[in-house]
Amino acid sequence: MAAVGAVQVHCPECDVAVPITMEITSRGREGDMLIMSVEPDLTDVIAHAWTHETPSASQR
Repeated sequence: MAAVGAVQVHCPECDVAVPITMEITSRGREGDMLIMSVEPDLTDVIAHAWTHETPSASQR
């Protein structure tokens, strides 16, 4: 069973908080420690980064 959480990163260029969805899955136990796997979905971060790219020469 997986849980979903979210964190945010701050864009230094435009002062926007960009969300990152995280999938958190329990992978088992070792003694008294719980082993977790955390997988980020970076789709929104990549899409936001594209908004800051300079246009190519053909788009100018």
